[in-house]
Amino acid sequence: MSVPCQEPHTTEHIPDLIHTSVAPVTILSRNLSWKAAPRPIQSRYKPFSRTSDLVVEVIDPTIRTSHSWRPTTNTYSSDIFNRVTVEHGPEKITFDSGSHQQDKEDAEEWLNKRRAFGGGGGGFNDSGSESKPIKEVVELFIKHKISSDEWSDENTRKHGQSRIDFMFELIDTSKPFNTLTRADARAMRDRVKEIPDRRYKDGDKVIVAHTAKKYFILFQAICRFAYAEEYHHINIADGVEFKVSGKTNSKRQGFTQDDLTKLFNGYPYRQTPLSRTRDLYAYHFWALLIALHTGARLNEICQLRICDIIQTQGYWCFHFQEQGEGQSVKTDNSIRKVPVHNLLLNNGFLDFVKSRLAESPDHELLFIGLNYDAKNKYGKKVSDWFNGNGKMQGYLEHCALTDPEDKVFHSTRHTVIQCLVDLDVEEARIASVVGHEHGSTTSRYGRGRGIRQLGDTVNMIDHGIDLSHLNFKAFLDFARWRGRPEHGRPVDVKKRWDRKQAEKARKAREKGSTS
Repeated sequence: MSVPCQEPHTTEHIPDLIHTSVAPVTILSRNLSWKAAPRPIQSRYKPFSRTSDLVVEVIDPTIRTSHSWRPTTNTYSSDIFNRVTVEHGPEKITFDSGSHQQDKEDAEEWLNKRRAFGGGGGGFNDSGSESKPIKEVVELFIKHKISSDEWSDENTRKHGQSRIDFMFELIDTSKPFNTLTRADARAMRDRVKEIPDRRYKDGDKVIVAHTAKKYFILFQAICRFAYAEEYHHINIADGVEFKVSGKTNSKRQGFTQDDLTKLFNGYPYRQTPLSRTRDLYAYHFWALLIALHTGARLNEICQLRICDIIQTQGYWCFHFQEQGEGQSVKTDNSIRKVPVHNLLLNNGFLDFVKSRLAESPDHELLFIGLNYDAKNKYGKKVSDWFNGNGKMQGYLEHCALTDPEDKVFHSTRHTVIQCLVDLDVEEARIASVVGHEHGSTTSRYGRGRGIRQLGDTVNMIDHGIDLSHLNFKAFLDFARWRGRPEHGRPVDVKKRWDRKQAEKARKAREKGSTS
């Protein structure tokens, strides 16, 4: 077994190496000629100009290691580091802290403990890791995610907690975390593939592979945390792969042109009479159009306020932010300004915004008909309408898409990204439009500069379908008749919504006074 070594050793240092070794040493070398200051073996070397290989093989029944340094054209050796792997009986461990000297010290300490206790097989408390119950380690992991702001969002936190509960429900969480082995990690990988899909009450269907992988990635994060905090002497999930076939991944790549044609020929856009009356709001017309021409997330669209439609550098923009009541964003990159696509402008979007400003204060939501929900925020009603919720048929089902499984409102985001990728738009600019993180400085487009470039990018979005029939005024009249033109009587959509909200508030007050 090989343990690469960071520092090269001159012939003068070989006696030191032999002296510090735990077993007889055989020196295997080639062209031992380089310029290095003779220092103790533990110290860092100065830059040198000529390099070659030195291999030191330690021969011992219980530990077999070799140290090697690979030549490089760099003049500095301090940037070179490799892992240290050591084994004792059936047990094998790799140290990779980033400091080769520290790895060697950790390996020696681990080996000495294994020899002293006669350990083997993993999971022994003498491994040097602190014995904490699985449940406690998981709780510490959750606290770490919250304190580091990764789970500061309540919905994200609940989502992660729910996945953890599902994963660990079949494990005795009272036993020490450091009794878990790689076999347990492999078993967890197989177990998450059998988690039932909660969208189906009969329990016959399991979650799709890419969702199962997200569960296992979370489990891997817990194992990394436990190893880093020394609650286990190894990372049991390291190297345990979860492979997802390309076919499964392709399911969520977005809507096809045929899908989009069906979606934009449904009742909000063709005003096809419904079988029964229902309340219709402006979001039934605009939400899908905005999503498919910005790549914005569902809640980002639904939480827009009237004042979030702004003009910057001559461009009308959506300002996705978290300043208003109940507003939140997924990441810092989600805070951005995205120019309004010309197709929306040409179909009266600004006239709609002006009409909202005339009837409500500018801090009110852009779309009426939406309520805040602690779990789903402002997007719940649009999600229920579009995706369905088990109790009601969704718009997707109404449009009878081909291969509808795994297609949801979020598929609009995949559709936009794929459209721009196909047009060879640079990744940084796509990231700036849709609110993804990108490592380059160009990811700052849309934060006060580069609006013109973003406007050009947004207006490149073209899904290749006929949208000439779109007519928002016709939709408003359709909504006034609640989807049944010439049947019953027309209503004032805004007044009807205000009455429903007032009645809801009255019931809440009455419930509060009686409790």
